[in-house]
Amino acid sequence: MRAHAKQAPVQGVISLISATFLYTWVGVLARVVGDTIPVFYQSALRDFFSSLVLLVPLIFFKKWRSIQKKDLGWIIFRSVTGIFGFALYYIAINNIPMGTTYFLSYAGMLFGSFLFGKFLFGERLSMIKSMSLLLAFLGLMLIYSVSFQNGSAFFAFLSLIAGCFTSVWNMFAKKISSSYSALQLNYLDMVVTAVTGIFISALIHERWIEPSFSQSWLALAGMGSIFIITGQLIIYGFRHLEAQVGSIVMLMEIVFGLFLGFMLYDEVLSVTSLIGGALIIVAVVLPEFNYKKATRR
Repeated sequence: MRAHAKQAPVQGVISLISATFLYTWVGVLARVVGDTIPVFYQSALRDFFSSLVLLVPLIFFKKWRSIQKKDLGWIIFRSVTGIFGFALYYIAINNIPMGTTYFLSYAGMLFGSFLFGKFLFGERLSMIKSMSLLLAFLGLMLIYSVSFQNGSAFFAFLSLIAGCFTSVWNMFAKKISSSYSALQLNYLDMVVTAVTGIFISALIHERWIEPSFSQSWLALAGMGSIFIITGQLIIYGFRHLEAQVGSIVMLMEIVFGLFLGFMLYDEVLSVTSLIGGALIIVAVVLPEFNYKKATRR
């Protein structure tokens, strides 16, 4: 039991880092889809088919548990914030510079995670976590340049709110994950998101397009596959980590994004970007060293 307790935070970090590596590809696929498929309509279809995929192992491994009334509201609220968070991020990244979108969305995620971690879970902002937070923000500032053009303030605000919604989606899994399997929570999230997405899509009269084997639809299928896997990893990771620490670990997506841009698009890695990436890595590692020190004591 003690050995497992010592390994749990390490496993949580590995789980979230794996999720961020996979999620790095979502930005690439989102650019491929662009505005060819309406955002709420695509979310509804993607999550509907993803829920069908998850239903098979959920039944086969008998992971379903009866949902308690006190948890139903949290499950629905988490999924609704998730779909709005992704929709706002998707709109922002297709209307303002990618660097600005990333900076503001990650800043919003950090702010939301530390705020909600304090009030929902009573997490204390220790010296180590304060240092990690400061290093993370410095890393963000070195990597991304924020530019505001005429009419871009609105989309910048959407990006910031998207980050806050993402922090809610990440952390609320922690609040209810002890009672249900990650597979069940991921399935429920997909179902609620699909229903919510199709309702909003019909309400705002989005154009519904028949699926095909085009590049856009294949990219959307790839995004669905990524969300199935990362949904499992994020629930598991936040189950074994403090919400505040988990939000800092999620910043590894930025580091992976830098190297993905270098490998795929021949983007030049500037000195400031490399320093910023190094600072983020240090910010991720610091709480883990602190935990090992506390464990030895």
